[in-house]
Amino acid sequence: MQISWKYKCIVALIILVPSLPVSAGLITPSSATVAAGTLTGGDAAWIIDGYVPPEKGYWQTDTAYWSGTSVILQVDLGARYKLEDVLVSVDNNDAYLVQYSIDGLSFSNLFSIAVSDGEIPVSPGGMDTMSSDSANPEYVPSIDFSAVDTRYLRISATGGDNYYSVGEIQAFGAPSSIPEPTALLLFGSALLLLPWARRLYN
Repeated sequence: MQISWKYKCIVALIILVPSLPVSAGLITPSSATVAAGTLTGGDAAWIIDGYVPPEKGYWQTDTAYWSGTSVILQVDLGARYKLEDVLVSVDNNDAYLVQYSIDGLSFSNLFSIAVSDGEIPVSPGGMDTMSSDSANPEYVPSIDFSAVDTRYLRISATGGDNYYSVGEIQAFGAPSSIPEPTALLLFGSALLLLPWARRLYN
């Protein structure tokens, strides 16, 4: 049976264009910065250092902390991901908003944390770890969300005792299915070879 040049070219394209990784897991962000306002103490980089402060821990130990609601902490995941879950450590007697964005300019709300969320009581208080993953012991149903395509995360305070703290924010997901520039370049190169491939197989 004679196989047409078109089918042979399709096979060649599949071989030339690499498959993107799809395994889900903990995402290693490239940076965390203060997008607005000024911290009272700590460092924005501490919220992605992999260390989750202990439950009931002091709100100014190993955290980025501030007063007022003008501060916005922003995390750059380094690339686009399908975000599936988030684990966050915050001061337990406050409310927070977590947002996401593809371009770092336009943000949408992902979930809100209420003062009543989590397991640590307001008094005596302290740091509280919460997760959107139903398999995690720190799971909080009210912060669960449907998977989204994103690169940037933001967390800010929306209310409470006017003293706020974030100890850690961890993102879990898989690389986005949207082709990276390298894959697009290879695909474009393969398309340019189609006329040559037609002459070769005819």
